[in-house]
Amino acid sequence: MKDENLAIPLILTAFLLVSSFVPVIQILLIYLNTALVYPITRIAGTDSMAVHFITDGLLAIVTLFSFYYSKKTIWKIISAIGFTLFVLPMLVYATEGVFNEEDKYYLRFMLFGIIVGIPLILVGLLKMKKERLHITTKASLGTECRQ
Repeated sequence: MKDENLAIPLILTAFLLVSSFVPVIQILLIYLNTALVYPITRIAGTDSMAVHFITDGLLAIVTLFSFYYSKKTIWKIISAIGFTLFVLPMLVYATEGVFNEEDKYYLRFMLFGIIVGIPLILVGLLKMKKERLHITTKASLGTECRQ
């Protein structure tokens, strides 16, 4: 059982919550996301938000699965950041006209930080449970072979 399966999503969520008061990180993530999605919109021949949503959604799913199947800590960190890189801008674009920009801007990013962190935390818990079950099964098989 590895603690980093849960520690990485918790640290990332806490970082997003704290950085919501000075949303420079979120703005940089949005610009980086746009830079990554831009070539796909050029290939598609349109700059519609549908292309952004489809691309961000697919890449978010890929990075979430990557987080689940990662064995090394560095790949877990990269895939968790990648998940954040694709989900956070998608949430910002989807709620563009809903929030008032001048009034308590940090609440929006706090909410998005929690929303981004929940799937990562759930996947981390699921992975910890799987590893714990695997260790328990391996231990019980080892004791049965000795008897």
